[in-house]
Amino acid sequence: MTQPARARALSREPHVDCEQFRYVVVDLAMTDCLDSMERDRQTFQFFARAFRVRD
Repeated sequence: MTQPARARALSREPHVDCEQFRYVVVDLAMTDCLDSMERDRQTFQFFARAFRVRD
């Protein structure tokens, strides 16, 4: 399930109040940001090893 779909599914849940929903959205955004930072780091390390660059 994609993140927007997951957020939409949560928004349909009757027990989720606005405040809780807002935190879920922020949490999803932060998770996505951290995932992309980790991918960037791994990509850099791959090229650093490939070209023998010291990081």
